[in-house]
Amino acid sequence: MHQNSMHPIFSITAFEAQQSNWKLIYFKETDSTNKQAKQAVDNATETQLETLSGSVFLTDKQNQGKGRRNNQWTSSPGEDLLFTVVLDTGLPLTQIQKIATTTALALAMEIEKYEIRPMIKFPNDIYIDDKKTAGILIEQIKQFTLIGVGINVNSTPTLTNSTSLIQQQTEDALISREELLSSFLSQLVTQLNFCKDYFAHIQQNLSKYDLFYGKKIQFTQNSSVHTGTAMGISPNGYLLVAIDRDNKIGLQNIPIEICSGHTFRLA
Repeated sequence: MHQNSMHPIFSITAFEAQQSNWKLIYFKETDSTNKQAKQAVDNATETQLETLSGSVFLTDKQNQGKGRRNNQWTSSPGEDLLFTVVLDTGLPLTQIQKIATTTALALAMEIEKYEIRPMIKFPNDIYIDDKKTAGILIEQIKQFTLIGVGINVNSTPTLTNSTSLIQQQTEDALISREELLSSFLSQLVTQLNFCKDYFAHIQQNLSKYDLFYGKKIQFTQNSSVHTGTAMGISPNGYLLVAIDRDNKIGLQNIPIEICSGHTFRLA
């Protein structure tokens, strides 16, 4: 039993006391924060577009949240973090995977501060103890990158392959969602600066969180299942895989980039 069974709505005041450089747009309930962010960009005037970067669309309850490949993202009202960050990163659309990888690293680094060992399952999931804890969805619209994030924070997920931060930490106390969001945003800015100027830093720091590194994995390509050994992240932010000799794609045992459009799993 957690010390406090009450889950208050997100405190805008508490968040703004820690982060004054971000514009928080709060919804008690909405269909999807990514949808709200996209609508804001689509409907903005030229003048409004100039002020949209640095906006955070956040809700306590999301009815149509989605993850990668249109999978549904479910959460508990008032217990988890559900938000979309709108940023003009200055990076072209061709580098969107680098942003996804960098976002996953920033989130893993912040989760680790709770004495929890997170792992990144390429391309966009955070796992703890082999169970999914967070997901990231990156979309591009006009000059903006939309970074959608869902984190199981204080909930008790019903799915057998899911967990939350409060279930994994040693202390039996609720985690401040306001503090977690604030620290994540600061970390995200720091890591995105490395992403633009020195991506090798991201590659190096990501290795300790890489769930697949050095392990046999399976992935689909051209409707076929292939196996290989994961060898880390490429300079473009994609997964490097040394394909097994009995496969018929690429150069055998020489790592090749595998884009994020595939489904990856441990073999």
